[in-house]
Amino acid sequence: MTSPTCAGLWNSPKKERALQAQAQWPEPLSCRTGRSLVKVTALPSYDIETASNPFISFRDLPLRSRYRFMLEEAHFTIAGFLKGPVCRGQVALSVIDDRFWVVFADPDSPAFDRDAEFLAKEAGYLRLPSESGSNAFALDWLGYGRTQKKFLELKVQHYAKAFQKAEAPPTLEVLWDGDRSNPNAGLTIFRHFDQGSVVQGLVGTPPKTAWIIGYPLLERIHYLLVAGFDVFGNLGHQLNTRIYMDFLRMEGEANFVALLPIASRKAVRDYWYRGARSEVKDYIDGAATHFPLETGIAFKTADPAHELMQMMQARLAPALGHKAPLARGVASPATRAGVERLGALQGRNVSFLPQLAWLIVQEDGGEERTFTLLHNNGRSNISHLFNEDERRLPDEDTLTVLEGLVGAYPNAFYRMRSADLSAFAGEVAGMKGAADYARLAARYTVGSSDPDFWGVSDRVIDALARQSPVDAALPDYGRFQLR
Repeated sequence: MTSPTCAGLWNSPKKERALQAQAQWPEPLSCRTGRSLVKVTALPSYDIETASNPFISFRDLPLRSRYRFMLEEAHFTIAGFLKGPVCRGQVALSVIDDRFWVVFADPDSPAFDRDAEFLAKEAGYLRLPSESGSNAFALDWLGYGRTQKKFLELKVQHYAKAFQKAEAPPTLEVLWDGDRSNPNAGLTIFRHFDQGSVVQGLVGTPPKTAWIIGYPLLERIHYLLVAGFDVFGNLGHQLNTRIYMDFLRMEGEANFVALLPIASRKAVRDYWYRGARSEVKDYIDGAATHFPLETGIAFKTADPAHELMQMMQARLAPALGHKAPLARGVASPATRAGVERLGALQGRNVSFLPQLAWLIVQEDGGEERTFTLLHNNGRSNISHLFNEDERRLPDEDTLTVLEGLVGAYPNAFYRMRSADLSAFAGEVAGMKGAADYARLAARYTVGSSDPDFWGVSDRVIDALARQSPVDAALPDYGRFQLR
């Protein structure tokens, strides 16, 4: 009997029956990578130390296959934790910025060639908090922090040697371009105070921060926040998970910073972590995140981080052009002008808006178009669990406006005619306090006590179904304001 290939195991609808029949095969499983045949002599153990560490559990599967399995559906992979129970509550979500971009390392990069050997060798440093079980000790994160730091130091050395051997410095070519057709190549993640959303594409103007995620980081994010997270775990389990995610966020940020000129890297990190404690600064400026090679990218401006994000947009443009639109059709010139004016607003006046609002605009012909207003809070840093208000910088707040509906927990409905949209943007721009917002809300919002609330809700739900016919669901009004 011929053993199935890895592709068959991953892609065949009969994979479960194939695995169940493995014990009857006279020969071990074979995983063909296109270059060699890897023999899988035994299935992974359910022992906690093995089952909690995917780099041990799946070491016999080809690394590129493992990475691509998650990468090619990256929107689903990332949404797995943003929509899951781990990302509920202010403290849980305070681990990420309100808007940032995510791009991915290219699985076909030459620097990837020896990653399988490296990860197998250093798998012990990739232990995750789920190893401690659901009744973990609250200070276990200290040990995981030490192993994570050691892994990052080894990773920096590993990739430095790989690029030196290739005699080519890192450039934009290390980024996955979605094979020029996969819109999961770039994602935008939003935080709405105590919950979050992810959309395909690099949405809006360049944000404050961006991450570059490679295979070991993507796998750990999934195992930390989805596969290994126990919603019924004790406080220690939840605390260790939350703090470990701080380490993973900083790793993704460090990957991005490694593509900047060496002379500018510290200034970028210092801006992202203004006012952070000394131990945090020591971590982000230490050997664990210091990539010793100069970038191969030629920068032309005095703001290389902003410039790099624009370069990423250009590189991924062919793939991101295939993303499904959040809404279909063409808005009127008046609506487009009003939306552009709204999206350009930033500063303290924006800070009085709720985190997530859905905007219903009635065109002159009677058609309704839906938009999402996302209020992005400015902060000096996000490196601490508590006292988030002390790090708020409302003068750095921004507003992102998307056509279509994003999120599942809207805070408000705004409804207006297309001709009033520009005036609405002007009133938002002029807000100076909560009283100004109360007057704006009285004029434009549809509160839950409004006689037309459920009619508007029905039309919104219909719009969601048209926008996302496969995964649309009923919105949750548990966080709705202006009742």
